Amino acid sequence: MRKNKVAKNVKEFLLDLIFMTAGSVIYAVGLNGFTAPNNIAPGGVTGIATVLSSVTGLNVGLLSFLINVPLFASGWRRVGVRFAVRSFISMLLLSLFIDVMPEVDLAGNMMLAAIFGGVTMGAGLGMVVRAGATTGGTDMAAMIVHEHLSMFTVPMVLFTIDGIVVVVAALNFGVQAGLFAL
Repeated sequence: MRKNKVAKNVKEFLLDLIFMTAGSVIYAVGLNGFTAPNNIAPGGVTGIATVLSSVTGLNVGLLSFLINVPLFASGWRRVGVRFAVRSFISMLLLSLFIDVMPEVDLAGNMMLAAIFGGVTMGAGLGMVVRAGATTGGTDMAAMIVHEHLSMFTVPMVLFTIDGIVVVVAALNFGVQAGLFAL
């Protein structure tokens, strides 16, 4: 019986790994093919990394990884080992795919980039979430803030972080890019 359970767990993890990998690739296509070439900074860590990349010249994937590491280090106990490990794998894959894939404007204009970037990145993130993971640390940051300041819910903190990212992106890339990021 124990052998069957181990085999089932391995099979489940491998299927989840396929979803995490495919979702990370799809998300990276959304970022590098739609939003990043049009200076549209999505919310969360990826948006922060997009803005910082334009200022520092460092790669978005590398910056995303560097921002996420301390968030994962401080938040893994709150979310459980299984979720943290899967999320760390997804975050690592996403950071790698963002930096490996070329940045090419697939849309040709900002409106299409915002629409298709959002849909593509949402689909990729959905696959990662289906595998029991996430790609970024703003979820962890929101949980930490909620734990210390319980009057702020996790969605409230996420909304605030995303709002700040959009405002900073608008200041950096222009109001139009900020509006499309919304």
